[in-house]
Amino acid sequence: MAANESLPLPDDPVLAHYAEAFNRAGHWAEISDASGRLVYVTDDLRRTYSGSSDLAPVPVGLFYWGPEALLMRLSWSGLGTSTIEM
Repeated sequence: MAANESLPLPDDPVLAHYAEAFNRAGHWAEISDASGRLVYVTDDLRRTYSGSSDLAPVPVGLFYWGPEALLMRLSWSGLGTSTIEM
């Protein structure tokens, strides 16, 4: 996947339906599966995360509250995050 492309839709058909609908409507949405793994983030929300017109990278497939996903979220310039010690 190129850095500035939409994410692929989730494999689960129900989650894919909602991901596509939210993305087309321009909503900000993050979608996780039943295991708590991030499976989709809409383009408009990814632009907000990047702080520009680019699409921010997102930790698809990682546990939403896991350390790797948290570190990626902290790298997004559009959030104005502060330092967190782990």
